[in-house]
Formats: sequence, structure tokens, C-alpha cells
Amino acid sequence: MIRKKILGVRTDFGLTIDRAVEIIDGLIKKREGSHLVATTSPYFVMSAQGNQEFKQAVNDSVLSVPDGVGMLYASYYLSRIAKLKRGALFPLKAFMVGIRSGLAGFTNKSEFGKTITGVALTYKLCELAAKNNYSVFFLGGRKRDLRGRQISENGFDMAHETAKTLSVQYPNLRIIGATSAFSRESINDNQTLSYIHNCMNRHHVNHIDILFVAYNPIGQELWIQKNANQIPSTISIGIGRTFNYITGDMNQPNTIYVNMHLSWLYTLIKQPWRVKRVLMTFPLFPIKVYLDSLKHTVSKL
Repeated sequence: MIRKKILGVRTDFGLTIDRAVEIIDGLIKKREGSHLVATTSPYFVMSAQGNQEFKQAVNDSVLSVPDGVGMLYASYYLSRIAKLKRGALFPLKAFMVGIRSGLAGFTNKSEFGKTITGVALTYKLCELAAKNNYSVFFLGGRKRDLRGRQISENGFDMAHETAKTLSVQYPNLRIIGATSAFSRESINDNQTLSYIHNCMNRHHVNHIDILFVAYNPIGQELWIQKNANQIPSTISIGIGRTFNYITGDMNQPNTIYVNMHLSWLYTLIKQPWRVKRVLMTFPLFPIKVYLDSLKHTVSKL
């Protein structure tokens, strides 16, 4: 595992998803404290530029895995310009390295490593939990319309539907509770914690091994940082739209887009209301990385 800071945000590269799960498993077995696992994407990094509290939450996480090929590109690019001599031609040379890095993503994918998405990690952790009798809780998740507005449907709870779907796939999954009834806003914190504790009491447990939080990025990590110790949960992970994918409310990018490293384009086509977030991922993120690299190279931790 190689820890780097990109635009000041720590990310752990060189991990396979199995190795990430192994690390998380070790922490659950120790059951010491409460730990955040961050699924760090270019959107995370860009958002952290104007939110120091969020940046600190990601940097303090026990794992910050690269969720998005943009993170792999940034790491690849920065490792190569670190070998260049600084001088008058450095900006041009760095730009050309950036172009070659982009092209290499289509021809030499093996050099970039692998992303670890929130969706894939959720499935793997549920598999781990079912195998080892770990307790899990699903929090958050909402349906959205074509404009991105949250939809409330009588009797429908995204987290409950996610729990039902995963319990079919993993029959031994020990689900302590699931709810989408509360928001990430501080005004709801007492109700949310009370609901979780009531579920824990009904199942006679005094902690939760894995807490999956499907609020929007930034908000979910800050919610975890503020509240996880009060549950307590050993591992807490913010997973964004993952419940929507698991329940079939949204479709993940198909293999053509994934193999071409164009998941951002698929998102833009299918969910045009995310245009601001997509633009932050591409092209603003690589432009920001390039401009920042002219000042200094990436730091290893």
C-alpha cells in the first residue's frame, strides 16, 4: 500500500479489494475504537479544496481507497513528473506527460492499478460479515427523479430494500437494522441514534461491526465523524449511491464505459442532473492536478 496526498487529500494506492477487506477484517477482530473507511473519488478531492473539515475526515480515515479511475490517473501522472527536472520547460513537459498518461489508460491499464468502488466494497464486506457473523446496519439512501430531487414513496425505504436484497444474496448476513427515514442533518441526529440504539437493543448487541452510510458524499463522512463513536460502530463507510445500485433504482455503468474509463460520461448521459459533479471529476480535476503539480509534486506518507 502506498499512501499519497493528491491536492492535500490522502489516498491509499496499490491495494486490491481483497487486501482492503483483509485490513478491515483485522480491525473488526480487534474491536478497538471507531474507524472511517473513505471511498475517495476525484469529486471528494475537489470538494475537499473548500472544506477543511471534510478534508481532515478523509485524511484521518483508517483507509482511503481510490474510487474512480481519475484517482489512478492522478497518481500515475504525479509519479512520473516527480522524475522530471524543474526548469523553464517543466510546464510543457508535465503537460505532455499528462497527455501520455491519459492515452496510457487505454493501452496499459495494468500499470494504473485498480479502483475500489463503494458498490464493490459493500458486496465484499457483506460477504465477509455473513461468513464471520459480523453485525451490519444500513443507513440512508433515497430515490431521485430525473432532476435529481429526492422522491418519497409511501411504504418504500431504500435501506430496507437494500437489506432485503443483500439478505437474499447472503442468507447468513446479520442485519441489525436499516432505515432511510432520517436525513444527515444535525437536527435528525438524536432520532437517528435513538433508532439505531433501539435496533441494537432488540438484537442484544452493544456495538455494530460495519455501518454502511448512504448519504451524499461529504455529508456522510462528516456524519460518521460526528456520530460513529456514539453508536458505537467499529467500521463506518460512506457509500453514496450504492443502495440505489443494489436495489436496481439506478444502473451502474456497463462494461464498455468501464473498460474505456468513461464511467463519468455514462453518469452524465443517464443522470444529467449530476453535471456539476461530473465536471468536477472531468475536466476540472485533472486540470487542477496539473496546475498544482507545477508548484510541487505529490507527497508520500
